[in-house]
Amino acid sequence: MRRILGLFVLAGVPVIAAAQDDPLVGSIVFARAEDVELRTEDGTRIARWGASPARVVKVAPSGRVRTEALYPPGTGGAWTRRVDVVKLADAVAHFSAHVRAHPADPWGYEMRAAAYYELREGRKSIDDMTEAIRLGPTASRHALRGSQWVSLGDDARAAADFTAAVRLDPANYYALTERGRTYTRTKQFAKAEADFAEAVKLRPDDPVAFNYRGLMWEFRDEYDKAIADHSHSIQLHAGYAEAFANRANAHAGKRDAPAALADYTRAIELAPANAYYRYARGYVHAGMRDSEKALPDLTEAIRLNPADARPYLSRGHIHRQRKDTDKAVSDFTAVIRLAPKAADGFNGRGSTWDTARVYDKAVADYAEAIRLNPKLESAYNALAWLLATCPDAKHRDGAKAVELATKLVDLSAGKVADHLDTLAAAHAEAGDFDKAVEAQKRALALPGTADAVTRDYRERLKLYEAGRPYRQPAPAKKD
Repeated sequence: MRRILGLFVLAGVPVIAAAQDDPLVGSIVFARAEDVELRTEDGTRIARWGASPARVVKVAPSGRVRTEALYPPGTGGAWTRRVDVVKLADAVAHFSAHVRAHPADPWGYEMRAAAYYELREGRKSIDDMTEAIRLGPTASRHALRGSQWVSLGDDARAAADFTAAVRLDPANYYALTERGRTYTRTKQFAKAEADFAEAVKLRPDDPVAFNYRGLMWEFRDEYDKAIADHSHSIQLHAGYAEAFANRANAHAGKRDAPAALADYTRAIELAPANAYYRYARGYVHAGMRDSEKALPDLTEAIRLNPADARPYLSRGHIHRQRKDTDKAVSDFTAVIRLAPKAADGFNGRGSTWDTARVYDKAVADYAEAIRLNPKLESAYNALAWLLATCPDAKHRDGAKAVELATKLVDLSAGKVADHLDTLAAAHAEAGDFDKAVEAQKRALALPGTADAVTRDYRERLKLYEAGRPYRQPAPAKKD
């Protein structure tokens, strides 16, 4: 019986063994012959969901092909013959020929769908899998199309396909775990919990469902349960890098930075080419104000995946805090290029210009951040403060500052002292000192403000009571 396992196409019977130390070259994706089966080094057949080969397959000069890892990563390798595989570059043409020769055979459409999926041609992949399902509906085909819908961001259709798979095969572990993940993303937590419970009952020795259920607990901010599931996943498979990284996320959610760092470090040791693990560890170091350790991790994350905006953003803030304007602006500009519809890049770059006293550019970037995210409190606060207290008179605008600060206080329901302090400064710049005094007293009345900040508030209150606005010494940025 032919199947797709993960992103590889495999089929039924014998395997060719090979020496573990064969040198490896090249890359392969699909098996094509009916007499091919992959096995691990101990002879275990890997023809089931949750234990499929990883994407990397290499060819030895001997003609044998080795998968470098199974899923979860680190569980070993498997061998087959080079003659039995199709390179990804040739796969669409190869399976198209099969479709032309056998138009009623769903297998050809299924195989070509997998090739299109690997080539990131999602719609073509969906169309072929839909035809395969029409010709021969099976649980595995519905489950695979569900995964294709996930890659296109359509969780509703994905859930429908996973449900069809479970209806055809109630013991389909892959469909259950993937539907659980889909329900988690859409915050249908009771349904997700039920799917993961069934999955772990079906395969109590498989770490995947435990890992994914841990993610569900994280979505619900139930970090102790998340840590327990990720830990169990790691007990089942000590080389499961993703489970270490997810447990690190849960530790970070509990604000246990040392535990998070330890788990991210282990994940990096197991998967050194994973950019996210580097970014996440760098982010934790940055949160601990340890820029000397954060910067190398963030820079390595960028090298590994230059298309991810997040490490640029974190590194930009470190450079801004160090007052390295050129590097900070460069990083925030990269964020804007990679994520032009996100406000964070503009807000960070505005903050950098503000600190560097390039006020016209700061005003423009803050304004764009607010346009992109009308609920971004930090941008409202920074721009209102600049317009109210800037040492350069040409950049002050009391009326606009009051408008922005009023919106800011509304967003935070009047419960943030710093926002009320900004509103007071705005009223003072606009010449309404009675309202400035009122807002400043409200800021002072809120509990939990640090003594040093309270002293600043009292000094500004004295100015407003004397009918004088506050002028911020350069730089004008208020963190």
